[in-house]
Amino acid sequence: FPLSEVVWDYQILGQAAGGELEVLLVAIKSEIVEGLFRVADAASLKLHVADVSPAALCNAFKFNYGDLEDCTMLLDIGAKTSNLLFFEKGKVYSRSINLGANSITQDFAAESKLKWEQAEKIKIEEGFVSLGGAYEEPENPNQAAISKIARQFMTRLHIQVNQTMQFYRGQQGGSAPVRLFLSGGASIMPYTAQFFAEKLNVPVEYFNPFRNVQIDPAVNLEELAKVAHGLGEVVGLGLRNLAHCPVELNLMPESTRKWRAFNEKKPYIIATLFTIVAVVAVIGLLFAQLNSVTVGKLDDIKDPLAKAAAKDQQF
Repeated sequence: FPLSEVVWDYQILGQAAGGELEVLLVAIKSEIVEGLFRVADAASLKLHVADVSPAALCNAFKFNYGDLEDCTMLLDIGAKTSNLLFFEKGKVYSRSINLGANSITQDFAAESKLKWEQAEKIKIEEGFVSLGGAYEEPENPNQAAISKIARQFMTRLHIQVNQTMQFYRGQQGGSAPVRLFLSGGASIMPYTAQFFAEKLNVPVEYFNPFRNVQIDPAVNLEELAKVAHGLGEVVGLGLRNLAHCPVELNLMPESTRKWRAFNEKKPYIIATLFTIVAVVAVIGLLFAQLNSVTVGKLDDIKDPLAKAAAKDQQF
């Protein structure tokens, strides 16, 4: 897209062995972000930061797993896209993969002739990733169909992960990953962890974005544990208010920045206008008083002036 149509930001991540700067560059169409800000304004919310999903995940990981120095992968499997991040001592690399778990629902809905909403509900409640090989198929036809479709999806995702690993090692000078963390709403489909552990031959565990975060005693930990895997971006964004983060991007549109700057200056502008009006009013009052004094003086000399004029005529 033309630069005039996008909002973009960058973060210098470090220096390569050859001396080049490694830069994370992000961009999005202005109208998309402006739409988000309009929705927030309509809800009486003031947004200060429009962050990027991989950047927020990076900040959450660094805060909670900063003690890990060997190469670690974080795979966030979302509904429409997935994010793959590599962390190594002094190195961060990320890639967005255009594969999401909505495709499982879409394929299952087409195969079973169900509406998308029904297919999604069945996927969440009954779906799992087929283990493949000689495992016996489940008797439930929905489970049998979803498990195959889910395995096909995970296989496509694994191919992309594998290609990214090769690129990271070959072009970025990275090391072989020694572990994988899973996150995102689609990552908890049963047997997802086993699938990637088998394919990648590395230990797989679920990313805990609250590992080093102090949690209010009023929060139900059991309920939080059920959704913690999907809150990596939320935690990463929240950390922007509490600490200096490794990646600090902001895709706030220029139009919104100007409007915010104007709103911040508005009280001073109003105060200035009020002061100007007050000064004008004071000056007007002063001139009114001077005019009143002048009129009084003129009235005082009218009679003597008339007598003098009469005498002048006589003379």
